[in-house]
Amino acid sequence: MNGGIGLSRTKALYANSLASSVAMGSAQPFIAVYAAQLGASPTELGLLHASMNFTTNAAQLIWGSISDAMGRRVPLLVAGGLLSAAIWPLALMTTSPGTFVLLMALRFAFYSMTLPTFTALIADVTEPAERTRVTVQINAWSTVGAAVATSTVAAVSLFGLNGYHIGFLIAMVAELASAVVLLGIREQKVGKRMPSLSVISEITANSAYLQYVLLNTLYILFMSIAWPLFTITVTRVARLDLSVIAALSVVSDIASIATIYLVSRANVDLIGFVKLQAISRAAFAAVPLVYGFTPVVPMLVAVNVMTGLLFPVINTARTLYLLAVVPVEGRATYVAIANVLQGISSFVGSTVGGALVDQLTSLNGDVAAAMIPVYLLSTVGRFVFGVLHFRLNRYVR
Repeated sequence: MNGGIGLSRTKALYANSLASSVAMGSAQPFIAVYAAQLGASPTELGLLHASMNFTTNAAQLIWGSISDAMGRRVPLLVAGGLLSAAIWPLALMTTSPGTFVLLMALRFAFYSMTLPTFTALIADVTEPAERTRVTVQINAWSTVGAAVATSTVAAVSLFGLNGYHIGFLIAMVAELASAVVLLGIREQKVGKRMPSLSVISEITANSAYLQYVLLNTLYILFMSIAWPLFTITVTRVARLDLSVIAALSVVSDIASIATIYLVSRANVDLIGFVKLQAISRAAFAAVPLVYGFTPVVPMLVAVNVMTGLLFPVINTARTLYLLAVVPVEGRATYVAIANVLQGISSFVGSTVGGALVDQLTSLNGDVAAAMIPVYLLSTVGRFVFGVLHFRLNRYVR
């Protein structure tokens, strides 16, 4: 058999992506909210967002390099799923916000094993002509899985059960399943690439890759400044319960499904995706404005629909662009380096965002007012560096 447990290699990719998305959908929307319920301060929430993103991305350089050195993807995908699943029981047993933050950092470090290796595996098992179609379909399955999982958690909470605990348990089972579906898959042989400092000179000579990395790193810095503030807004300003928070995530996922459907049937080439990515990133400037000035449910629904429509465009464009401009032998390493820099950027942004709110709140005691200047800073940076993504057009003509 070409794939794990009797599946074809492409179907194994879809199954792994679906299981992983169920894990993310049942847990990701609620991790920061659960920390807030445990009593985390704005600074601790900033550190939570920072540590999750940093460990997710920074560890990828290690895993990507190991994957390229082995010429293998599946062993790290399986290990990442199993180790990540093992963290959830520990997270459920703690009542300390600090301990929970540390456990989530560890969990996302394990989860990061799957990210550069999965992207590289897509490239390994697909032909260039079918890569866009497969990438879009994988994104579709992922979005559906996340939406169903988040809806399940919301329904469970409406019946009086602990939605957080159920969601984390679903995530554990789904991550175990994501590993199992890849067992036995026969990988295509790819060239091995041993870790070397020569990659630094290669990157600096690769203008298409370097320009993307620089723009994305700066964009994520301003994106992430607002992340801990979103959690504060929905829990302490708007005071939304778990079912409403889940509903916001679900409407975003449904909007994403609509975009994926349209993208799968549209004849959009890489140049088109690059342009759409720049427009989409600039449009995200509206999000902190809504959360800062009009955090009422109808407006939050509207902005989550907007982000749901735009996320698939950004994710698809990112994957296709990187696979087009990096060398075949170093795909996992190059993707990992981009993600490491993104992780460092988001760590700084989230930490600074949470700390600024804490400092400004100490001056006047009003957390809602303290968030406004930080939200505005995020808005300006999102728009400016989003528009600058149009500069990537020159590399794909």
